[in-house]
Amino acid sequence: TGTLTVRLLEQSKRVIAVEYDRRMVREVLKRVEGTAREKNLQVIQGDVLKIDIPYFDVCVANLPYQISSPFLFKMLSHRPLFR
Repeated sequence: TGTLTVRLLEQSKRVIAVEYDRRMVREVLKRVEGTAREKNLQVIQGDVLKIDIPYFDVCVANLPYQISSPFLFKMLSHRPLFR
């Protein structure tokens, strides 16, 4: 329900979240709506294995087990390399 995303948002300058489920996208946006941190959140709705991931500094992921390896390989092949 966006708990991890909201906690990361409290500690970060900017959070880019990728969520497959439209209902969860609406839920996390509703949780930050009207707060000072609302402008620091970008939510991308889609399959993390199929979308173009914007550049970021740190990755925190709560993934289904079945896609953990494909996700890792996608991160390792991304250019420019993440730190």
